[in-house]
Amino acid sequence: MDSEGLLGIYEVGKFLGEGAFGKVAKCSKLGSNECFAIKMVDDMDAGMDEAKAIGLIKSLDPDVNNLLKFHESFKYLKFMCLVYEILDQSLESLMRKNSFRPTHLCAIRAIAQQLLVALSALKSINVFHGDIKLDNIMMVNQDSTPYKVKLIDFGLATDSWDLQLGALVQIVPFRAPQVSLGLPLGVGADMWSLGVVLASLYFGKLPFTYDEEYDTIRCVVQWFGLPEDEPLFEGLFTSEFFTFEKDCSKPGWRFNSPSEYTQKSGEAVRRLNTIPDLDQMKEILGFLESGFVTSNPHPSPQLHHQLLETFPPFLEVGPVSLCLLLWQHKMPYCPLKGASW
Repeated sequence: MDSEGLLGIYEVGKFLGEGAFGKVAKCSKLGSNECFAIKMVDDMDAGMDEAKAIGLIKSLDPDVNNLLKFHESFKYLKFMCLVYEILDQSLESLMRKNSFRPTHLCAIRAIAQQLLVALSALKSINVFHGDIKLDNIMMVNQDSTPYKVKLIDFGLATDSWDLQLGALVQIVPFRAPQVSLGLPLGVGADMWSLGVVLASLYFGKLPFTYDEEYDTIRCVVQWFGLPEDEPLFEGLFTSEFFTFEKDCSKPGWRFNSPSEYTQKSGEAVRRLNTIPDLDQMKEILGFLESGFVTSNPHPSPQLHHQLLETFPPFLEVGPVSLCLLLWQHKMPYCPLKGASW
């Protein structure tokens, strides 16, 4: 099957993946040795939305900022076709290939650095990605450039100013608390998702494996304690998860029981999972604080503040702290073999 864009005619080769959106195929450009990945979206409106979202980041250099490189889009039969550079495999695929063994800290730190650059670039143009997860981060070429990664899939990306208060974005295991609580959104929510990605690499599994939003918040509260009062008072959905007890000796918030959550949200809690052991998180935080030789920090020291200047203080915990510690704190110097990037 051949399909034609403005920049050339593409011959479809093998299919690389399939999802709710449609299919991704490896394609060669006729008359050249170039290969691309063409995302064939069978929902024309969704395809147009993704092409529009890609337009938001066209001012950013995709190689410098570790973002997927877009070439062109065109319509073919009932499909909206989006032509991207071809990459290697996702972090999810790499974890599966490695039998979900924990990833070495040096590799996690390299991945963290690159994705912090990507998020900093998106923040500089007020773009919210909204779907950061393991299968939306891809290796460029794991054989020739180990752990060189790019952020992909901007189908849900939007201008931060256009984010609706109370918008439900991100899938549950990667969903930031400010999304669940109905707080104003921005790069902080993307940062939380990135922190969950990095924690998953370290543990070899998702820290929040739940498809129940209530159970995810329960785990966050169990690990890190109650959020501060101010954001809880401001959240559109706070009452689904928390109740303010004013008729007691010490007025304050408490976490709702499953029946209270069901009553207030209309969502049944089907099951409760075992809370993961926080000792594992303490182990990595202790290692990062233990005084090894500092490796060369990149990106700039100002990045921490740029990313978190509008980030509610109570959310600077958990996966986000892990993300920042991997970049900022003392780490063993361990350059990756073959990493010339």
